Amino acid sequence: MANQNQALDLDPEQSSIATYPMPSQHGYECNRIYTVTGLLRAEKALAFRKVIWRVCAQNALVQFFDIDNPIDDARAEEFVQKKIFLIMCQGDKLYEKIKKICDGFHASQYPLPDDEDHYRRLCMKVEQDLKDIQVVIEQTRQQHLKILKTVSQPQQFPTWIVQVTKLRAIFATMNMFQKTEKGFFAEGWCALNDYHLLNGVVEEINVRTGILGQAVVEKVSTTSTPPTYFRLNRFTQGFQNIVDSYGIATYREMNPAPYTIITFPFLFAMMFADAGHGFIMMLFGLWMVLFERRLQGKNNNEIWLMFFDGRYIILLMGIFSMYTGSVYNDIFAKSYNLFGTSFDPMASKMFANQTQYNDTFFDKKLEFYVPKGGDRTYPYGIDPAWQISSNKILFLNSFKMKLS
Repeated sequence: MANQNQALDLDPEQSSIATYPMPSQHGYECNRIYTVTGLLRAEKALAFRKVIWRVCAQNALVQFFDIDNPIDDARAEEFVQKKIFLIMCQGDKLYEKIKKICDGFHASQYPLPDDEDHYRRLCMKVEQDLKDIQVVIEQTRQQHLKILKTVSQPQQFPTWIVQVTKLRAIFATMNMFQKTEKGFFAEGWCALNDYHLLNGVVEEINVRTGILGQAVVEKVSTTSTPPTYFRLNRFTQGFQNIVDSYGIATYREMNPAPYTIITFPFLFAMMFADAGHGFIMMLFGLWMVLFERRLQGKNNNEIWLMFFDGRYIILLMGIFSMYTGSVYNDIFAKSYNLFGTSFDPMASKMFANQTQYNDTFFDKKLEFYVPKGGDRTYPYGIDPAWQISSNKILFLNSFKMKLS
């Protein structure tokens, strides 16, 4: 590089900026010193220097200057570290080769003027442009602050929540479309009974926009299996979620969710079977059902959403638990003697030594209870005398299993 620098270390009278005689256009172009400047990614600097050296040998001078801060590269859409390069060569042919090399390395080229006055004017123009850009940036920042202060007012929150929700829904839907040269198109499934409704919505959108035929719906034949679709409402949604947790029915397969509306709460009540606790559960479910519009969207807690989504299930489980609890005569783990027991504790001494009645006798403090005379049975549910029997657990568990 020493010989190279010495060969190109020209005096001001011999530089490209000075005016020197032009014996002929061809001779001027051959002896002229060309300058190529621009920006290049820092990791490509070494390879760039080697390619210039191989192509130009010692007929070109290459210098690099570091830049402290990364530069926003519009092509890469990120901040990258770059270097300033300066290349000086003699001859137009060599100059064209160097420009092609710069294009191959995707270097940003910035031509420098040959005239000193032109150079000064260019510097002044760049400085003025930088000042204008700074003014625009500052005004934009002030405008952003003004808009943010206006938006941050508490009374604006409901409006912005609605607008942001709509925009998110629009963009989420548009992301499902595929962009082509003719426009956007998407493929989907629609219930056969709702196909005329879909056409009506599309025609209404075309009328609102004022452009007929802007959006069209066409049936497409396919061999794919359609997805499963069940018409649900607020009441059946919770039961459908229970069924889907075990497995989703295939297309045209029977949906077991309607049957679970009765079987699931009833089987739960078989095991729960407490009229008092069932009444509290029923009140909780009824409260969520009556005030569902006020409660919906008020809390995003996962546990609360689990209860709220199953509000109708909780309501039915409470009602069925009240029924089974009354059959088991179990209210807050206590039995109530509403109709009078059908067992006679006074006959305990008479049958105390008879073992054949042990399967039906009940004892409390060494007393035995036997059925009263006649064909009298407890009118409804379990006789309260079973709560103080020694074989209470065996009898009630057997009764519940047989009932279920």
